[in-house]
Amino acid sequence: MLSVRFNMNQWLFKLMILAALFAYVFTLYFFQPKNVPTTVLTIDQNTSIKTVTQLLIDEQILEHPLFFKIALRLTKADKKIRSGTFEFSQPSSIHGILHTLTKGKLVLTEVVIPEGWNMHEIGSILEAKGICSIEDFLASCQDTSILSYYEIPSSTCEGYLLPETYQFAPNSSAKTVVTTMIDHLINKITPEHLDQLSTYNLNRHQWITLASIVEKEAANPTEYALIASVFYNRLKKDMRLESDPTIIYGLEDYAGDIRTKDIRKKHPYNTYVIKGLPPGPIASPGWGALMATLHPAQSEYLFFVADKNRKHVFSKTYAEHEKNVNLYQKRR
Repeated sequence: MLSVRFNMNQWLFKLMILAALFAYVFTLYFFQPKNVPTTVLTIDQNTSIKTVTQLLIDEQILEHPLFFKIALRLTKADKKIRSGTFEFSQPSSIHGILHTLTKGKLVLTEVVIPEGWNMHEIGSILEAKGICSIEDFLASCQDTSILSYYEIPSSTCEGYLLPETYQFAPNSSAKTVVTTMIDHLINKITPEHLDQLSTYNLNRHQWITLASIVEKEAANPTEYALIASVFYNRLKKDMRLESDPTIIYGLEDYAGDIRTKDIRKKHPYNTYVIKGLPPGPIASPGWGALMATLHPAQSEYLFFVADKNRKHVFSKTYAEHEKNVNLYQKRR
């Protein structure tokens, strides 16, 4: 009897040890302290598990690295950790860390892309926001696989980066950023939009190109449709578009004023020199400019000039235009 009792006591003792050990491990894995500070941590692409673990320790997120490594292996989470920026409690439970790294929400940065910005300007704001470098962004804008996939008949994605408010993870792939912006544009364009282009004898690329010129010329969205009508009228009469923003786009040394030599300079985008449309967009037109170019106003205007408030005065003849230029663009 004593032997049986002794054995039972041994088993009970072992069970208590196991239960205590289980409770300890369970607590380490799941317990999350309340009312603790939070921090943000960025995991770069291709970061090793060893480096990730050390980053978590350094930021006082992880308190038990040995159990963390064991949990990684047992749950196979080591193969599912994502790159990106994450928010953690200090400290976090092992379960919380694994969930955040594998399934949790990324911390995103909001960036507003204004209408009429070109890809260099867009790249600058993305770099300033810590989303991707301008160098990588511009390289992706020239990526032939992207150009081919979206059927962009140009050497860059200029004009196809739809101005909108986006949310990207810090240190995003530049290729992902570029394709996201293009997708936003392509997904808004319907078959009906494309069918309507035949009315103006334009294809998609030419439509975006003309809309980009309208965008750059108009300081006020209410003038989009009227400015578009001027360009359509000039194209019908085989007149050069003579748009100042197209001159500026082709200049490397533009300092704020268009000189006579700039107007005469031969480059593919200078619509004072070439006839018809330039080979591609000069900026990213907003949806308003695109729609106004698809639905221009009905007018007989062939010219316009900006007044001191950047509103435009329109005219049907060159004589009227000259008067308006003298009236509204005198040196002040």
